[in-house]
Amino acid sequence: TSLSAATTRDYFSYRRTIAERRIRYLIRIGWFNQWKRYVGFDIWDKSNAGEDVIKPGPIDNIGLLDQGRLRRHLVDWIDYNLLPIEAWNKLLSWYGISRNSVGIKR
Repeated sequence: TSLSAATTRDYFSYRRTIAERRIRYLIRIGWFNQWKRYVGFDIWDKSNAGEDVIKPGPIDNIGLLDQGRLRRHLVDWIDYNLLPIEAWNKLLSWYGISRNSVGIKR
């Protein structure tokens, strides 16, 4: 099923209020920022929203790992973002996960 950029943006705008949930997943900030540009998540960055050229591929968390373990000294909002389990599951169902990448539960 093809999803529109607006559909995914609207889902996450609504879900931002669930950030207090306990189970969260790390997502590499580069992938997350590309997704935000694609869906026009930030009001100041909507010029290319919905264009296939910036559509993110499968989720890729490889950069957060070192030999299969979480890298040391990672910084929230610089290296990764924390997502509630509901948001992680939605992104995973929409985009999948790249080969050799993993979900990182915290």
